[in-house]
Amino acid sequence: MAGPQRTCHACRRSFPQGELLRFACGPQGRAVLDLRGRLPGRGVYLCPRLACLRRGLKPKGIGGALGCGAPEDSPEGLRDRAQVGLSRMLQEAIGHAHRAGAVVYGADRVAATLDHGEAGCVVAAADAAKRTRSDLAERVAPGSLMTALSKAELGEVLGTAEVGVFAITHPRLAERIRMLALRWNCLREENGDGQG
Repeated sequence: MAGPQRTCHACRRSFPQGELLRFACGPQGRAVLDLRGRLPGRGVYLCPRLACLRRGLKPKGIGGALGCGAPEDSPEGLRDRAQVGLSRMLQEAIGHAHRAGAVVYGADRVAATLDHGEAGCVVAAADAAKRTRSDLAERVAPGSLMTALSKAELGEVLGTAEVGVFAITHPRLAERIRMLALRWNCLREENGDGQG
């Protein structure tokens, strides 16, 4: 799904908007993290990587670009806050997809969904077995296997003890969850590609 492109203010590379962190001027006259993209006014974007957060918080960084003060958080504090917020947003999006009947979980059911070409994206828990992730990586299209949350967190959202892997069958919901998982992983892995 093609979406608008935005440029990271720190590294000057362009990415789909959904892969970046948005900042806007907050009511106190400081740049604030806008994970949901709902704050009014102009936004400035940064890659969800610690190196870009560090550069973006410098004096001529995002605060200067927005014409307001820089965020009060340290780069590490901002990364941690973004990770917590994205975890919450992932849980909400997965819960919404589950209520819409667009989630298939369990290795065998996900494999059958993949065989029928019905999986928009496949998500493995961050603590899923390496073999599970490598088996899935061989079966899915590049960029379609993501890592997000823990087995216990996924199980809580899906109403079972633990879930190691699930697939999203609705294309729009799959893309939303894929983008959230990509940002979540980039924050988690300093030099990773965001796919776990």
